[in-house]
Parts: sequence; C-alpha cells; structure tokens
Amino acid sequence: MTSKDTSLSILNSHVSLTDRAKNLGFVLDDSLSLEHQINQMVRTINFELNRFQMKRFLPSNQLKAVVCGLILSRLDYCNSLLVGLPDKKVGKLQKVQNSAARIVLGISRHEKTRVKTMLRTLRWLPVRARIEYKIALFSFNAINSRSPSYIQELVVPYSPIRQLRSSEIQLLKVPKTRLTNTFRF
Repeated sequence: MTSKDTSLSILNSHVSLTDRAKNLGFVLDDSLSLEHQINQMVRTINFELNRFQMKRFLPSNQLKAVVCGLILSRLDYCNSLLVGLPDKKVGKLQKVQNSAARIVLGISRHEKTRVKTMLRTLRWLPVRARIEYKIALFSFNAINSRSPSYIQELVVPYSPIRQLRSSEIQLLKVPKTRLTNTFRF
C-alpha cells in the first residue's frame, strides 16, 4: 500500500496512510516486520564501526567504554520492541555486535574465534539475551512498583483459582489479544 492509495477523513482533515511511521527514532512498517528498522540500525552501526579510527590510540578498557557508549547503546535503544522476532532478523544485529567485539578485542575479521568466547570475555550478553533481559527487567520493576502506574497495570501476576504446583512460581498473566492482518474502517 502506498500513500497515494488510501486516505482517511478524520474530523474534516484528510490523513494519508503510509508504509512506515517513525516515532522517537524507531521505524514501524505497515506489516510490523521491523525489517526497515533493523536494516537502518545495521547501516548506522556499521558506518560507526567503519569510521572507528581511534582504536589504535585508546587502551582496551577505554575502547570498550567508547564502543559501549556509541554502538551498544544503539543496539539497546527500543530493543524491547524486537522481542519475538525470528533468528534471521536478530542475527543481523548479532553480526554487528560481533564486529564491535572484534574491534574491542583487536581480533581480525578473518581469525576464527568463537563468538560466545568473545562476548563472555567482554561480559556482553548476545542480542537476543539483551532483549529478554530488558523485558524481564521491565516486568520485575512493574511487579515491585518501581515503574509508572500505566506499566504496572499491564503486568498482572498470575493467580490460579485452585492450588497448583505452578502457584509457587511467580508467573504473569498473559493478556488476551485479537490479532488481525488488516484494519477495517
């Protein structure tokens, strides 16, 4: 669907529909595949990594701090919206993180090194684990009243009607949703 195909009339104003919308720097597309956002993140981070010439002049601990500030902060921005994406899409972001780890550790792109070993040495979580950690942290803070009330309302502890073995595990109630592929006006 292009912006020329359809428009809406809301309170005597015509609003054109678009394929993508940008909010706070995060791009959502009409199919919620997040392909455009991921490709944009990869392009931006690769650009930063390729122009990263100061690695020769900084000690490794300062280089790690700079890479965390410039690169990993971009990977972490709004990454909770990436939860549930297929491995192929998250894999693009993982490759970027691996490149950043190679720069910090001074390992050539052609050297055979296990990714897990590099990330463990730097004490970095892989991209998928970073996403899951952020969701778990949001949930923990909401349950323990450390977040705004509108978030606390979304996170509801699960309490079964009768005593079950799962009652002792602190589970959350999964909200009921109805998903459709198209919007109807």
